[in-house]
Amino acid sequence: KSVVTIASFSPSIEVVTSKQRPRILQLTGSDGRSYQFVLKGHEDLKQDERVMQLFGLINTWLQEHTAAVRGELSIKRFAVVPLSANSGLIEWVPGCDTMHQLIK
Repeated sequence: KSVVTIASFSPSIEVVTSKQRPRILQLTGSDGRSYQFVLKGHEDLKQDERVMQLFGLINTWLQEHTAAVRGELSIKRFAVVPLSANSGLIEWVPGCDTMHQLIK
């Protein structure tokens, strides 16, 4: 499987209405597909990245157990890319609400 690289960035960004006001970036990959990521600042994403790795281990364990396989159990994972100690990118998951939207 070849590695997809960034071919281009969209010229505009969307600001999410939430406490930290993260930005949604639209990227085009070298495979021609469109990708969305949330750019978050003022937040350390290393813990989020570790949680996604834990979810991957849990999914591996679930696939090895027939009861879980029959029920097609798995945890939806998304990319988390820490860029610095206080910023990073999170893969955008369409159709989800922010906590801010749910509390309003």
